[in-house]
Amino acid sequence: REQHTVTIYERDTAKAEAGAAINLGPNAVHILNSVGFDRRRACSIPVTRVLSYNKQGELTRESIHDYVQEFGADWLFHHRVDLRDELLRLATAPSEELGLSGEPAKVRYGARVVGGDVEEGRVILEDGEVVEADLVIGLFVSFILPFSSVYLVLNDIVRCNTDNETGADGIRSIMRGLVVNDDAYITAQPSGSSAFRFTMSREKVIELHNGEVPEIMDSSKPGTLIGVYALDPTERRVIMYPCRNYEILNFAVLAPDNMLKAPASSDSWSAPGDKDEMISLFTDFPEWVVKYFRYSPPFPQYFMWYTDMEITATVQQKISSYGNSACRTHYPRISADERS
Repeated sequence: REQHTVTIYERDTAKAEAGAAINLGPNAVHILNSVGFDRRRACSIPVTRVLSYNKQGELTRESIHDYVQEFGADWLFHHRVDLRDELLRLATAPSEELGLSGEPAKVRYGARVVGGDVEEGRVILEDGEVVEADLVIGLFVSFILPFSSVYLVLNDIVRCNTDNETGADGIRSIMRGLVVNDDAYITAQPSGSSAFRFTMSREKVIELHNGEVPEIMDSSKPGTLIGVYALDPTERRVIMYPCRNYEILNFAVLAPDNMLKAPASSDSWSAPGDKDEMISLFTDFPEWVVKYFRYSPPFPQYFMWYTDMEITATVQQKISSYGNSACRTHYPRISADERS
């Protein structure tokens, strides 16, 4: 903001609660630390411990790391909404509150990009509005990020009086197609896996443990991620970790698409999840895992997509692609956008 005036174009019509939890690796946290990120506001949980189990419930690995000592910053767990709100604060709060100069970012909700022009630096919105910029940056945002779709217009008012623009699309990335100059790159392809995502309140978790606080929800213990793996050709897995100051337990339950009743949607990241189907896919997993499934609240099922073609360019005249629009989209523990 000190050298640009920023407008954020958000596809959704309002700031809605999105997704479950998200974690940030040390390299992402390095960047956040440099811009005044407030862990208290974001309800961050530093993690140092990873426990891995097989589907028989046997502990196969325990990994403990001091990430600050090894990498210079923590590995942090968050609820997506808490992280999004803190990032929005850093972007949109009055400059005097943050001790900065320049104008805070403005957010326009309900704005969807449908086209662009690499030569003129134009982005076309669904309502027909044309936004012109000297540089357009297309940011492809996968479903695990706080926003479903983001478009930024940055007006460089300090150095050369230029405009910069950032756009993001979802499964269909208009910006990626323009940068590569090939419409085949617009639409992502199914990766072959899907994820059931849900969260559970601290109170419910303790209830399921007969009134006892399980170690994963104990704030006096090291922050812990638990993974339970099929270790067979299905590559099924269950990942769980706490967020929001140990008030919520997050679950990511991954299974191959060929085991699902319905194929992945061709135009959406998600669909309503089916609890009974999720349970049926993991009957050979430990009872303490499946018990969580039985008491899970309504949840979405996310389809994982990627672009399986080599990206031949990240800059095309006045448009550049960034983050997951410059590489394939996927479902890692730490997303490409966070690493960059």
